[in-house]
Amino acid sequence: MTTQHSRTVVVGIDGSTAALHAVEWAAAEAVARTAVLRIVHVAPDHPADPVFGAPDLDRDYGESVLLDAAAVVVDQPDCPVIEPVYRTGEVSAVLEAEARTADLVVVGSTGVGALGELLVGSTAATLASSSTASVAIVCTPRHPSPTPDSRSTVVAVMTGPVDRWEHVMDTARREAAFRRSRVVAVLPGGIDDGTNSAAREALLQKWVEADPSVQIRVVARPGVLADRVVVECRRARLVVIGSGDHDRADRAADRVTHALLRRATCPVLVVRRAHVATPIDIEEPAEASHRASAHG
Repeated sequence: MTTQHSRTVVVGIDGSTAALHAVEWAAAEAVARTAVLRIVHVAPDHPADPVFGAPDLDRDYGESVLLDAAAVVVDQPDCPVIEPVYRTGEVSAVLEAEARTADLVVVGSTGVGALGELLVGSTAATLASSSTASVAIVCTPRHPSPTPDSRSTVVAVMTGPVDRWEHVMDTARREAAFRRSRVVAVLPGGIDDGTNSAAREALLQKWVEADPSVQIRVVARPGVLADRVVVECRRARLVVIGSGDHDRADRAADRVTHALLRRATCPVLVVRRAHVATPIDIEEPAEASHRASAHG
């Protein structure tokens, strides 16, 4: 069966607590975007058991975690249309394929630690550098903030030339308005940062005037950009950064993203400068192509 949606948020799950946190975050994004929430579980691709009638343990487990994830979303006051999908293959490759028709791809991470390093290395970092859609990595801190309600900031990280900042700030403002938060724009600091001062000031003024309802504070101090961003994210609800997009002129974005994937204590949203979903045909397994909704 071929399915196409004009707006889709894809979230990859593996049955972990971190993945369920990612599903909750992705559901809120799907509601805000009026999008379908596509929950994807990927099992290893291996030959079928030669014994006739043998149970498929991978599929049984996958369907179980899909049901658990859908249950988390359905219990929320606002629930998007849910599309659970079971796939086989390599996780990053499957999610990259899903990104071709998605507005956003979401994955979970346990943050710093041995397991966090493994997850980041195998999935989150790969998607952050190669996905055609924007990617959100929902970090689950090992030591959460004792006062999460005070975390009311969206951090926008500006890297590369000034003319590439617009898409990051546009996304940060939208996310801040959705969360009723302010924006902290972290700029490259120092005198010799290579940034055109006049263009920077004009752009900052444009941002302030564009939406007076969203407060914008600018931070531009000397020091390593990645370290300054990690400090700011400790008080943040979300960090927004542009992708390097394999552009050698924007290696700073890749360096900061790498630091955030290892050390962030809040979700990290890596946004693309431009993304137009490319329709593709996806053959759905019959038992996984059903959908649920809040009213279903």
